[in-house]
Amino acid sequence: MLSLRITAELAPGSHHLIAYRSTATEENLTPTTCVGFQGVADGSEAPLLISEKPSDAVTFPAGVGRKIAAGQMISLEAHYLNAGATTIQGTGTVNFTTVPSTTANVIESDIAFWGTQNIVLPPGAHSVGPLFANGLAGTHGFAVTTHQHRLGTEFRIWFATSAYDVNHTPVADTTDWANPPLYMVEPEMDFDGSNGLAYECSWNNTTGGFITYGESALQEMCFLWTYYYPSHGFDKRFQ
Repeated sequence: MLSLRITAELAPGSHHLIAYRSTATEENLTPTTCVGFQGVADGSEAPLLISEKPSDAVTFPAGVGRKIAAGQMISLEAHYLNAGATTIQGTGTVNFTTVPSTTANVIESDIAFWGTQNIVLPPGAHSVGPLFANGLAGTHGFAVTTHQHRLGTEFRIWFATSAYDVNHTPVADTTDWANPPLYMVEPEMDFDGSNGLAYECSWNNTTGGFITYGESALQEMCFLWTYYYPSHGFDKRFQ
């Protein structure tokens, strides 16, 4: 079948939820402990959706969708963060709006996931970047979002030809690390192999100690992902 729209609903405390096209061959309905972004980081599974706000929706452009084979196993990875003093119940649901795989002239979409693990933050305000990643030649990006943790103060992304090409209006610019928007980019970003996305992450380290990259809520991240087509597979690049 072909998915033309994917939606997610997250309860308070659900920091992010990833739906993967899994390589598993048997169902496992018992939640087990895992590492955040585990399938992304080790490349073991390809994400179909990465959601990090209470209500999220990816609606693909006309004639574009995600291919999901008959009997395809789907795995869900959820990361929870309870900053309060009382117990909460973190939950998440994902829904796929589909059409038959025999539907003609549908172009397959995919996800590009770019960012850096080179994060060392002494106390105070600091930024990493601008960094730059080339888009895959002949592809088109139509949605983009950001990912930081609790010390994040701003994440900016702009269409560019290099990290030094800074005089452009951002396609994404948020100070909300907890519920960053999914930006639908219009017009779409046309990548020709010489252009791509430049990005910069900023933080204010108020802890009094050094903060480094990591999956823990007490560490930091600087990642973006963009939904693009036609698919060249999951495009993961760490800088």
